[in-house]
Amino acid sequence: LARKNADGELEFFIRDPQGIDELLKMGFNGPIPLEGGIWLFYSQYAPGGKIKPHWVIDQLPDDAIYEAITRAVQQFKQQCAERGWPELIWCPMDEVATESADFASKVYAAVRKGGVATYITKDPTSSDAEIYRKRDAVDVWCSQPFAVSYEKAVADKRCDYWSYPNHISGEDKDRVVMQKGGRMTYGFGFWRSGYTTLIPWNWHWFGNKKDQFDYLGDSRVSGS
Repeated sequence: LARKNADGELEFFIRDPQGIDELLKMGFNGPIPLEGGIWLFYSQYAPGGKIKPHWVIDQLPDDAIYEAITRAVQQFKQQCAERGWPELIWCPMDEVATESADFASKVYAAVRKGGVATYITKDPTSSDAEIYRKRDAVDVWCSQPFAVSYEKAVADKRCDYWSYPNHISGEDKDRVVMQKGGRMTYGFGFWRSGYTTLIPWNWHWFGNKKDQFDYLGDSRVSGS
């Protein structure tokens, strides 16, 4: 997240740093994936600008925003290092629309300039992916389908590939879907994809009022 510090400058921070400390104690030693934190920078450097879903904006910010982001990332990275935290990997803007690629790619490049690797929730074969590549702005392509071939994924020495399986979110209640599609995402298909990491967008547990361990019998969805 972002906030203004005592000097009135924008900075990044973690809402629950104790939670990360506890995860490290339990053996989760990184890297730490982060998401977001840019909206306050946009608000300051594009006064009156509006952000619609998927980062569709009605005006571009002042170019000073990119150096401000880089400085804030550098400071944040130093603070994390002082706490003994492992490597960070950052998704500064989630699921950015194609029309905002020029702005977003500059933000991603600014984060990398600050010394932190980036991951982007975007299909590496999408029409705007090349804009990010030209700015050398992305370290990890995080997409819902296995968009690139196994051969290309394992041969790519510059970027990594993560699976972001929203396309079966909620469908895990249907046993047929999960038997045919879920195992391809979470099991054999993932193993043969060349992708290195599964990163479902969230995890929630509703449980069944009659049996908390029976999520298939409840009308609401539990899962990724």
